[in-house]
Amino acid sequence: MPHCALSRTATVALTLGFATSSHAGAGFALHGPAVTTGGLSNGQSLLSLSANPAAASFDRTRAKDASVIGGVFMGAGVEYGDVEELFDQYDELAEAIADTNGVIEGISFNAFDPNAPDFASIIAEAEVEAMRVVRLLDAVSDEGYANADAGLYTTFIINHNILGGTLGFEFDYSGSASALSVIDPFNFDANVAQTELDSAYMLMPGDPITTFDLTGGITLTINPSTGDVTGSFSNDSLLAVRAAEKRSLGMSYSYAISTGSSQLHLGVKPKWVQMGLSRVVPRIGDITDSEALFDDIRDAEKETSSNFSLDVGALWVSQHLSLGVSAEDVLEPEFDFNEVDTSSYSAEVAAVIDGLSSYTQEAKISVEASLYTADRSWALSGYYEPQVTTDALGEEHQWMQLSAGWHGDNFWVPNVRLGYRTNRAGSEVSIYSLGVTLFRHLNLDVSSSTDKVTIEGTSLPRGASASLGVTFAF
Repeated sequence: MPHCALSRTATVALTLGFATSSHAGAGFALHGPAVTTGGLSNGQSLLSLSANPAAASFDRTRAKDASVIGGVFMGAGVEYGDVEELFDQYDELAEAIADTNGVIEGISFNAFDPNAPDFASIIAEAEVEAMRVVRLLDAVSDEGYANADAGLYTTFIINHNILGGTLGFEFDYSGSASALSVIDPFNFDANVAQTELDSAYMLMPGDPITTFDLTGGITLTINPSTGDVTGSFSNDSLLAVRAAEKRSLGMSYSYAISTGSSQLHLGVKPKWVQMGLSRVVPRIGDITDSEALFDDIRDAEKETSSNFSLDVGALWVSQHLSLGVSAEDVLEPEFDFNEVDTSSYSAEVAAVIDGLSSYTQEAKISVEASLYTADRSWALSGYYEPQVTTDALGEEHQWMQLSAGWHGDNFWVPNVRLGYRTNRAGSEVSIYSLGVTLFRHLNLDVSSSTDKVTIEGTSLPRGASASLGVTFAF
């Protein structure tokens, strides 16, 4: 996951490469067999649950005599950056740079003789505190994030020709919350600091209190009359905590064209999308409980806006092979975040925050391929997104997924599937998954990363998710 930096220069560059949820194609939890097989058109299950709108026509080829096929699925997951005791690290960092308007008090020094100042000792003490803060900033800069996702998805397909093709309907409700460090680099140079003091110090008892800049945001204030020395440093590192809640209604129309022993399915899906977005961006130094902040954002009041979008796709299917391509959100709808008061921030930081006030849902291309045995009892599939997209929470995604499945004429366990997926952008996390279909219609899929993190003293997978759903046909 690329870390984010704030620069004090006139040009501020911020890249919110927020680690993607390990179970999300666009920042939200996947559902049902899609947890294991990804966004491909799965020819071994009653429903594909594919991002490709052409899949509804393909699903009808397995619907037999049912008039309607459909399903209801619930899913949830979490992912943490690869930092042990993440929230404890944030809280320790907040304590180290506890601030008021970005100025941190807390460096104490030994007795100071204005007539014979020991600058080497002063710099050494400042450097000890600076290095402690640097270690904490480094720890959370690249891996200081956390995600939580949950959702409900329902879909059904009418198994009759309508206008010569197939109609499908879906409703998707998903929620996601994330926390990400936005790091202001802390560049303290002890040699430059001592040179500054050696060349600038000209104080005598009775002179006014004077402040010296020691680089890296550290300042030193000397009272030559009393010998009192205090240190402070400023750092504008932030914790960007955001939440997104999505409601989507879609209606797909797909059409099959026979080409000898194969079929070409074409599909289009217009959809209405309502997005509720919320954000808080406190300075890390202002935080008293980072984990509580992350938990509370999920229930915070959100800025809600609606828009229309469109998915299109094509899927070619033969006895042993299927190939597909789809484009999601080709209209690239835009949604707004809540306003944030930036009056207490520096101009550079305020500009960065203001630049994150809206979200454009980028168009996403995906390609898929599946290889089947003649009776489709065995399958090997792949799914890939050739470009990087960024979701509502600033998380970068470029998923690649491989899966294998077995399907048999068995009431108890008719389908078993295995999957591996990796995000080639953002978090670069890798996830293994297992799914089973029980009693023909009950689907359970779980996924987990092999990487571990420590949360509240317990070693847990860096990312994990689960989905439970039921399909129906009548």
